[in-house]
Amino acid sequence: MAWSTIRRLMSEAPNLATEQLTIIVGTGADSKSFYVHEDLLQAHSDFFAAALHKGWKEAEDRIVRLPTERPVHFGLFAHFVYFGKIYSAQMKPEGEGREARGTRATAELDMLHACWLMGDRLMAVAFKDAVVDTFIQTCTDDRRTPTSMHEAVYAGTAGPNGLRSLLVDYAVWKWKKGAIAEREVDELWVEFFRDFAIRICEVTEEEREGPAPYHQYDCRYHEHAAASKPCYRS
Repeated sequence: MAWSTIRRLMSEAPNLATEQLTIIVGTGADSKSFYVHEDLLQAHSDFFAAALHKGWKEAEDRIVRLPTERPVHFGLFAHFVYFGKIYSAQMKPEGEGREARGTRATAELDMLHACWLMGDRLMAVAFKDAVVDTFIQTCTDDRRTPTSMHEAVYAGTAGPNGLRSLLVDYAVWKWKKGAIAEREVDELWVEFFRDFAIRICEVTEEEREGPAPYHQYDCRYHEHAAASKPCYRS
């Protein structure tokens, strides 16, 4: 590991002497309370930075309620805030077959997609970028190609973004003719296929035969640059 990834200015360190906030996620019996330091929340989420501005009710009560979010998704965000990791993988059972592996990987990808959407609502750029990287790692480790998530992603996100671009690139580099021909095209698929057509026209046949862009380990699917923020990896 490079020294530059370890050593930091003392002034950049989050202030863990600040009060912890209570974040109540979900509703009723399914709700769960999280206790997170205020400074960390504001550093990782523009939503919390605004909610905790002086004069807001949340800042006075020291409680923020997120009734429409799921505790399991916010738990991943809270772990990322403290440890910089995405704890989404499930233990692989011994002797796991191909079908079982596919079911497990699909469940993780669905959860990562939901976490990315939550990160978008919380305006948590670093978390979203880390989730995209974890999505790629899950597909690579479990040898999965996402072929059925495009409708949900396009329905739940607006305009160009890193997750849409990633799914389009998977289609350009991995989909076969049959996977495209069998699709029933609706309004959301029209938007996806427009992006797919534009992208496939940008890519040469030689490039398609080479390493896929999602294996380059760069920031092309990240959104920190547009938000004028550093990459979470730096």
